[in-house]
Formats: sequence, structure tokens, C-alpha cells
Amino acid sequence: MPANAGDGGHGSRGKSSQRLRVPSGEPFEVALDEPAATGHRWQLADAGEGIALLDDRYEPPSRKLGLGASGRRVINLRATGTGHYVLRFQLARPWEDRPSAEHLVEVDAVRPP
Repeated sequence: MPANAGDGGHGSRGKSSQRLRVPSGEPFEVALDEPAATGHRWQLADAGEGIALLDDRYEPPSRKLGLGASGRRVINLRATGTGHYVLRFQLARPWEDRPSAEHLVEVDAVRPP
């Protein structure tokens, strides 16, 4: 069951957050708007134990949006057990020391129905 971050959390270039409730053992995704033309890239900075990274891919914007439009970074994850987890994503350029934005995702992993 996919879940996503809506506006990607970088509209204000600061901190943003969201909360997800997912079945443990089932894949879920976090989708973040990514302005790749600027050199920025979302990365999972901290997941802690109990969250497995399955896939990390970039989806380019539609050609209809024109040059410079943001695409999406889609990160597929799975909670390996039940519990509360906090995932920290950072939007940064590889050559800069500090991220320009941070997005926190609180995950409540529950027993599957």
C-alpha cells in the first residue's frame, strides 16, 4: 500500500513532517518532490533499526511541465516489525556540507489485518 509525502516537504526549504500507519512486513513508499535540475537529491539519512530500504529511484517530471520542473524521489521501505519509527530524509547537493531541507516521517508499523 503506497503512501507518499504530498508536496515533498521542500516547498519552504526547511523542515516538514508526515505520519504513516503501515502494516509491518508490507512494503510502503515515501515520495518526495525533487528539483533535480538544481543538483539537489533526497536521501534517507536515518532510519534506525526495524526499517529496511527496498528501492530508491527518481521519477522524472512529465514533459508537459517543461524544463526545470521537479521530479519525484520514490523510496520503497518495509518495517520488519511492529513499533514506532522516525525516518529522516535530507535534501542536499553532494558538494555542500548542509542539507537545504529535511523531511521527517513517523511510521507506526502495526500487525497486518
